[in-house]
Amino acid sequence: MDKTLKVYQALKVSKSALSYGFQDIFGMSSIAYLKIQRLKGVRNALKKSNPESDSVMGIANRYGFWHMGHFSTDYKHMFGESPSVTLQRSPA
Repeated sequence: MDKTLKVYQALKVSKSALSYGFQDIFGMSSIAYLKIQRLKGVRNALKKSNPESDSVMGIANRYGFWHMGHFSTDYKHMFGESPSVTLQRSPA
């Protein structure tokens, strides 16, 4: 079963009602919100990782990012630095 369908059923709302409500409350689509949360998750993981044993690609993949070009562009746009710079600066 589609995960989004489970959300609609659990909340007992239609897809459009959930979409409009999410836009009203958060000012963005649910997809954009989830992407931001995933990017924040990657950033936190990069900050805690060991640059000698962990890779940006491995960490990004764990958060569902598969196209490294798009991921890197989105990450740099949101945080002002490339993910590899974040990893290299990690204290681990």
